[in-house]
Amino acid sequence: MPTVLRVDGFQVRIFPNDHPPAHVHVFKGGAAIVIELGTASRPPRIREISGMTRPDAVKAVTLIEEQQILLRRKWEALHG
Repeated sequence: MPTVLRVDGFQVRIFPNDHPPAHVHVFKGGAAIVIELGTASRPPRIREISGMTRPDAVKAVTLIEEQQILLRRKWEALHG
């Protein structure tokens, strides 16, 4: 599972053998959150949280929203 982005202690990863819809796994410390990538008409949304604080979850979603174009390109490069 390659780390495709590192920012402020967050590691954003995409599993090469993962399933649609397009999403990323974000880790910080021992916590994790899975966020579905948004579209032109829908913002990213949380699918799962494991141990992440609310403030960190908000920061993670904001990070994914800001980097959505890059992350969608990386998702498509791995999944076609």
